[in-house]
Amino acid sequence: MAAWCGTASAETAAVEKRSFPDLTESHWSYEAVQKMAAKQIIEGYQDGTFQPSRTLTRAEFASLLYKAAQLSGTDSSASSVSVFRDVDQAAWYKPFAEALKGAFVQNQAQSEQDLFAPDSPALREDVAAAIVRIKKWSSSEQMQLKERFKDVNSIAPSAVKDLEIAVEKGILSGFEDGTVRAKSALTRAEAAVMLAKAFPQDAPLPAGGAASKTDSPALSSGAASIHKGAVQPLYAIVDTLADDIAVTYSKDSGSSSSKGTRINHEFNDLKLDAQNNIYFIQTEYYRGTPMPTVRSLDKNGGAISTFKFSDTFNISGTDKVNANTKEQKPFVDGMVPVKLLLSSNQKDLQLAANWNVPDFVSIQSLTGSTGKLVAQADKGSSIAAQDFIIQLQDGDYIFSNSKKGYIGRFGSNGPKVDWTINIAFSGKPLTALVKDSGLYILDQGTMVLMKVDLNTKQLISKVFVKADNIKFATVREDRFYISQGKSISTLDLEGKLEPFIDDGNQFVYNGLKLMYPVALDPVSLYSIKEFTSFTFDSSGNLIFYDEELRNIRRLRFITNEDFKYVPLPRIIPVGPKLKVPEAEILIKQGLYNEKTSGRIQQLITDEHGNIWIKTENQMIKIWSYDTKAWKDLSPYPTFVYEDEKQPPTLVKTADNPDGIYFDERNNYVLTSSWSKDIRLAIINQIVPDILAVGFIKDREALTEHDFVVSDGRGHMAVSDVKQGNLWIIDWDRQGVLASPLEVGNHIRFSGGATTAIWDSNKLTILDAGSKQLTQVELNSTQYKSSAKALLIPDAIDSICAYGEKFYVISGKTLYHIDVNGNILLKEDLSMHIKDKTRIVKMSMESSGRLVIIDKDGAIQRIQFYGK
Repeated sequence: MAAWCGTASAETAAVEKRSFPDLTESHWSYEAVQKMAAKQIIEGYQDGTFQPSRTLTRAEFASLLYKAAQLSGTDSSASSVSVFRDVDQAAWYKPFAEALKGAFVQNQAQSEQDLFAPDSPALREDVAAAIVRIKKWSSSEQMQLKERFKDVNSIAPSAVKDLEIAVEKGILSGFEDGTVRAKSALTRAEAAVMLAKAFPQDAPLPAGGAASKTDSPALSSGAASIHKGAVQPLYAIVDTLADDIAVTYSKDSGSSSSKGTRINHEFNDLKLDAQNNIYFIQTEYYRGTPMPTVRSLDKNGGAISTFKFSDTFNISGTDKVNANTKEQKPFVDGMVPVKLLLSSNQKDLQLAANWNVPDFVSIQSLTGSTGKLVAQADKGSSIAAQDFIIQLQDGDYIFSNSKKGYIGRFGSNGPKVDWTINIAFSGKPLTALVKDSGLYILDQGTMVLMKVDLNTKQLISKVFVKADNIKFATVREDRFYISQGKSISTLDLEGKLEPFIDDGNQFVYNGLKLMYPVALDPVSLYSIKEFTSFTFDSSGNLIFYDEELRNIRRLRFITNEDFKYVPLPRIIPVGPKLKVPEAEILIKQGLYNEKTSGRIQQLITDEHGNIWIKTENQMIKIWSYDTKAWKDLSPYPTFVYEDEKQPPTLVKTADNPDGIYFDERNNYVLTSSWSKDIRLAIINQIVPDILAVGFIKDREALTEHDFVVSDGRGHMAVSDVKQGNLWIIDWDRQGVLASPLEVGNHIRFSGGATTAIWDSNKLTILDAGSKQLTQVELNSTQYKSSAKALLIPDAIDSICAYGEKFYVISGKTLYHIDVNGNILLKEDLSMHIKDKTRIVKMSMESSGRLVIIDKDGAIQRIQFYGK
């Protein structure tokens, strides 16, 4: 590996250059792009490119201008009705469009100012005029555009004055051929230049480098046409929220289980309410008769409950119907739950149900506890599980009847007379969304995406979708998500497919637990086979039903955007420096030593003051600062590993836990383990989550002398002191081996204990055996390194690192050393170290307290600061 390049941190983004392979320093927009990227107004794409010649839509430029001008959303952004007829309430660009109303207009279409045209190109004249209006600039001299540009007649009359000011202010200029090209679509490069000139001092970098919350509906980077929900994740963390879904147990004498005989039922639908609580329809059969019920689960998992309908209401033109379901037997009372849906304002979870007496469709609210009637369709109507139903912005509902081949419409006052669209469907599941006046329907049977104009009630277009074996489809924002086994793709409204989840290689299983007999194949019990029903929560996580395991699971997607820079922590003393350090004996001599429990190989302390140790007999023990007692690390996490060449393999870290580490940047406790069968070293996070965060193939197990260190941007460096290697774990969790020759030339491990600090693309390694500090720059085209011998006269007994400093104990002296090898402070520990008792391990806490363990197993906490 000739070089390894990190990502610029948020703290240094204003001065560090962003590297785009398709935008060289000689490009005319380079400096402007760098300025706008540093302010997080515009960024590149997932493949690292900037694509300067790509044109912007009006929605995309609105988001950039919104951020550059630091506008705040309007009150209408929270209303249920948009101020534009063609801007949907749920559209990601709605707050930007409405904040710019009256400024960013279509100058050529003055008669249609209630239309925003989000997908139309952002024209140069509209963009320049919008900036002038936002800045409230006025002209100081009379500018004659016709004297500057030969195509001045192409400018919309309403934009002429604003363009004169834009030219005067220098944000708009012409081309070499003497044209201004007012009707040309704006490119990303042109947008960066215009915004950099118009807002040179505006839009400072948000504190901590995090994107402003007002940007959340749009792509946080401002890149064109890729919404946050469609960004392909690096990987996904799999959480299990509930087991035994749509399962009951029947007590009988023939069952060997303490629960009884397991009975699986149908799982028909899955939706989330506004608070991300999970709802689904479960269908049991009583003497061959289907009996669907609505059940719910808290967003964080736990017990499953049944929704009990208790509201009584009148059905138009019928007798009074009581919707009391009597212990959830709705079929007996005439109501059959079929589909779950969210209201148009995304706040009310609703149920579409069929009634057998009389025959009609009802909409009932699940917000609250009664199942209040919201709307009803005409007598004789019905809806099936494969149909769709959507609430429109005006409150009406449109639904399909795939069996009879039509689309109907009804509202709170009953059905819409003569509102029917006849379309032949395949009878397979239908998924639909509404954007502007268009209804887009995906038919899984014919693999066709249809567009219907709701105003004219005409079928406008059909697009064949080139996807095989679709298992399920759902909608998020303005695109479809379709599953094909373990893969999920996105489908835009033009019928273009893009990968979202390629396959199971991207799954990270969180804290797998053995829920079934060990005799069964454990991998098959955990691995996701296919997605048969799923939806998204408000954070973009995917909630899905695992049909084979009969459980509900969650995918937490990890993308590049999740790796925000986390700076090195600093020690925060509890008080002034003490003249004489004070010591507290935590564990007396002999509890954990070489003769009883094995030599202590590693020691860390977490932010709560707990002490973690690993002994040579591969036990990890935790000493609680609150209870003053030891406990074992239990249960050890278990992981499924798979790659393109390796079938799914269950890795039990209890088989060989060989290291323990503390990431003080994120307050993560990490362990390392090794699978002998596939020669795989694994870095596991065990606090706060239980995750496999790194895999290194074809290396030996980590030893007590190795280090694991984070750069604060989601990458890790892992040493192999025994072989003289260095590994880099990137965002995809896969370890990459640095060139042995280059490492050998720059990092010469002695075989003794090592520790490291990685910051600002500089990895600084302290080697206790050689008493040398080596600093390597990892982001240059070639490694640059410097080495410095530590001026410590005697042998080093123990080392650790915290924040920006190394701490070294040699004999009875504690040394504070910076990353340049300078000794900042020496502390005398003689009164706390018994004669001839060597300190074997040490760890520095965030409060400045030092924990030490001597060779006899005595543990002390030394306080250098006090009140």
